[in-house]
Amino acid sequence: MVFPVGMYGVATRELGRSTGRWWMTALGDGEVWPAAAVWLIVFSVMIKALFRLLSENRAPRLP
Repeated sequence: MVFPVGMYGVATRELGRSTGRWWMTALGDGEVWPAAAVWLIVFSVMIKALFRLLSENRAPRLP
């Protein structure tokens, strides 16, 4: 789900540049912020899962 968000912005911007539609270029440029937010959310969840996995492996296991 993350990759299409960024590619939507790039494709919209490039289509706007090639057709000369300024509003499409502006829309594609504005899509950078939602794409960055999605990437940041996914990255933070990945780091959280990594720390959870590491902490579970270090905890003593009871029989």
